[in-house]
Amino acid sequence: MQPLRSQVSALWAFLGLDLPTVLMMLKGALPPTLGMAIYQATSVADTFQTVGYLVPIIASLCICIMPRARFIEMMLLNTASTALAYAFSLLCGYCALQARWHSLSAGENAAELPYNSSAAVVCAIWLIFHMWLSTAIRARRRHLFFPSVMFCIYINIAIPYTSFFPSWGLITTFLHRVTLAFLTGYSLAFLVGLLIVPVSCRLVAFKEITGFLQLTRKTLKQQASHIHKLKSLGVLDDRTSVSGSNSALTSLSTEMFTQDVWSTSDTKKTWAQLETLHSKLGPDVCYAQREVAFGCITANDMETMCERMQELFILVTGVGNIVTMLRRLVRSEGQEAAQSRGTSREKKDGEEEKEIEDAMKILDTTFNEFVEIIDSAINHSLLLLELNEPSRKEQLNIRKQFSADTSRIEAYSGDSSPGKPQYFNALERRVASFQNRRMTSLESWKTTISLDQTQMTFDFATQFPTLASADDKTPPTRAQQELLALLWVKNIFNIGTTSILKLAKFAEDKRRSGGMDKKTFIYPTLQVLKEWLFDCFSTDRDDQNVAGETSSIRFADSDFQRRDPEHLPPRNWYEKVGTALRHWYYFIGSDDSSLGLWAACATMTIAILAFLKNTHIFFINQRVVWASVSIAISMSPTSGFSVFGLFGRVMGSVLATVFTIINYYMVNGHTGGIIALSWFFMSLDTWIIIKVPRQAVIGILGLVTHVIILGYLTQYHKLGVELASVSGQEFYPVYILAPQRLLAVTAGCSSAFFWTLFPGTVRDRSVLRKGLGTSLYILANYYSCIKAIFQLKLKDSDSDSAQLFLRSNERLTKIRRHLYIKQITIAERLNEHSSFQNWEPNLGGRFPHKTYNNISHTIQKLSGHLALLSLTIQNLMSSIDTPSESSVWHDDVVSLCKMLDMTDHSFANILCILSAALESGQSLPPNTTAPPPYQLDHALTQLDHDIFNLKHIVNSEYCAFAASQMLSAVTREDLSKLVSDVRLIVGEIDFSAAVDF
Repeated sequence: MQPLRSQVSALWAFLGLDLPTVLMMLKGALPPTLGMAIYQATSVADTFQTVGYLVPIIASLCICIMPRARFIEMMLLNTASTALAYAFSLLCGYCALQARWHSLSAGENAAELPYNSSAAVVCAIWLIFHMWLSTAIRARRRHLFFPSVMFCIYINIAIPYTSFFPSWGLITTFLHRVTLAFLTGYSLAFLVGLLIVPVSCRLVAFKEITGFLQLTRKTLKQQASHIHKLKSLGVLDDRTSVSGSNSALTSLSTEMFTQDVWSTSDTKKTWAQLETLHSKLGPDVCYAQREVAFGCITANDMETMCERMQELFILVTGVGNIVTMLRRLVRSEGQEAAQSRGTSREKKDGEEEKEIEDAMKILDTTFNEFVEIIDSAINHSLLLLELNEPSRKEQLNIRKQFSADTSRIEAYSGDSSPGKPQYFNALERRVASFQNRRMTSLESWKTTISLDQTQMTFDFATQFPTLASADDKTPPTRAQQELLALLWVKNIFNIGTTSILKLAKFAEDKRRSGGMDKKTFIYPTLQVLKEWLFDCFSTDRDDQNVAGETSSIRFADSDFQRRDPEHLPPRNWYEKVGTALRHWYYFIGSDDSSLGLWAACATMTIAILAFLKNTHIFFINQRVVWASVSIAISMSPTSGFSVFGLFGRVMGSVLATVFTIINYYMVNGHTGGIIALSWFFMSLDTWIIIKVPRQAVIGILGLVTHVIILGYLTQYHKLGVELASVSGQEFYPVYILAPQRLLAVTAGCSSAFFWTLFPGTVRDRSVLRKGLGTSLYILANYYSCIKAIFQLKLKDSDSDSAQLFLRSNERLTKIRRHLYIKQITIAERLNEHSSFQNWEPNLGGRFPHKTYNNISHTIQKLSGHLALLSLTIQNLMSSIDTPSESSVWHDDVVSLCKMLDMTDHSFANILCILSAALESGQSLPPNTTAPPPYQLDHALTQLDHDIFNLKHIVNSEYCAFAASQMLSAVTREDLSKLVSDVRLIVGEIDFSAAVDF
């Protein structure tokens, strides 16, 4: 009994089943169950007659488990698409009726000839047009997946029947019933979505913010544990002597790299979860701001919290680079030891080990304290904002303490734990004390090393270990390398303490202002509603569609208006009209329009049976319409996703068919038992939508297959075989009907697969290549934006127009954050295409998968470096604006920052060159290399050469400037790798081989 229980528990944990998940599964299966149940009422059956099966089908496709704001938006769009489909169907019916009447010869009666070739041709043309248009719009705006599917289902059902009706009255009656069935399905899903286990976008956003903060705490603790592990293993203590006398390092180095001491699998797993959560946070917060709610946290508060989350995410990125810096330090020293083995030593082994031990002791001790500060501050913010769901007693206690007189509390209470009114002041004191101890530790470390006068000052731009030039006669010493690592860590600490103080200050102000004491009605402003209306039809949305469908990667930021290289800006109304018409012209020739054409061809491959005289009766009798409907659901924009989706969708339909047969025979075909048990089986399909959102189409097709079979059967049970067969559909028992429906769905999926894969398809590999180019272009914009912010802050000190500065700084900061979120979103899509390209048929040479992965990984590293550089520059400018004390050295640093050559855009230039090469596939220009490190010699000749002497190490500006130079050096090193990888893919213009003969 015990092994069985453990196996069940293991299966339960593997499936990720908990109470919220089970409730969502049951909720998702409830609307189609209600749709089949209400049809058993005689009044409902008389209203819908033979189209009653559409009610549960449409109800199942509404996906009522979505959060409230998303669900309401989707329902509005679904209703609008159904209204358009109804109008287009009436127009098609009118055209078909006119074609029928004008093609009759004298003496023929339209009512006696249900089939008319002219009417069939007109309906076929309208069907092709509608399928092309709806699929092209869906590919262009992938968040319109379900409205497009609803439109296609309506059109595929209405147009084939419309071609048979000889009178306008029959057409309008039929379309009225179909429209009523659609709206009834929407109503059932709408009521269930809002009344049964309601889930708001605000709740989802709060859960994600809480999860993000908890994962941040977990990641930092794992990094602290890993650094302590490196210290305890002696990775950074025991080194090979320069003379090679200590032979123990050879075995240690071998063991270190073979056993992968640097491996951080747990941290990588947590980091992947944090990255996924961060990519979802932005879109979900946008939806949460559009909701009407009764609470304490407003839309502006959520936006501020989202900004703090982004800063913490950059902090975690920088913390993750600490281990990378230590690893580079170890490898660099290992290489130096190997090159200088056999030479004389200047210091004894014990002295070297003592220096490294002191450096690691500083890092290990201060990093643990840093993690404790971040952890306690996050806990404090969670308590004050009530995001960790405290008990009612704890909430009342916090409100009582913060509502009391602040002076009396500070005078009589000494408790400064998280959640207490005195904590924030204690946190500020602790951070200041931490920074002072950091300075003292660096000063004490400096006294333990012995550097001559030439080593006391060095150029950060060229002294990074892996960037020393080949002709450098004085490479950096180990002490200088250790100093770089310590300054890097100190900069991370400065960024982290600044970011966490902002978060804690926000929570403190929110609590002390009384904003958390009383709930109020929160509603979106007019500006938010305008943005939502524009966002509904935008092509630059960052959120995923519920179906998990892949799409091409675009960068169409409204903040940047790209110029048309073939046209000047319009000057009059005539040219403006021509510009609008040209957009439609470009749309018709785009890849999205091509996908729409292939979808129309795939649909007509099966729907042509409805418009031929010898097969139109077979099309109606055997319900072939659902094969063409499944095409609308299964059409994929890329070939790799299509190949993968074919197997998944067919397997999902097979499982749904098996569940349907089990469902029917378990209750011996009784209608009540079929409906009740179908709730359970359809909830299994909903599990796929919840737990595997990338493959949601599999669950959707399973739901549709289940409902089609059981919906027809329960309809026959209610109406009787004779009345239910009036529409021409023959009755089959379940053991025939279920395989027939499975065959229809499989035929539709196969047709969609064929027309996606073979004719001029969009391949995941080409999308991946172009997507990497787009990512590099966004990275160039991001770098330029950071540079513009730096220039703006330098000008501010000499500017009197403070209001203009604030507006410009706010706009640039908003653009920078948007670009960073866009970069993360594109990186996630690139990972999707990278995985799906493995399913593409490989014709010719192998795909350079490793090189593409290296490029993607390097781009992500560059994004993290630049994001960290932006916060470092922000801290540097803050230190310059508010110095601890005025001095000649401080004035020299200010002058140095102003003397930097901000017109040097070589970094952005090389990124744009690489982007254009990847997007077009053309070779790189000759001798394309990364820009050299920026030399400070010219600037230093006009200032004090001693500006970077270690005697200034205690100054915060020293650390910030040094860290910015190190980040620039690391960025250029990664850029060199990126240039090499891109050169391997696209090549380089080089005709030197023609002359070397």
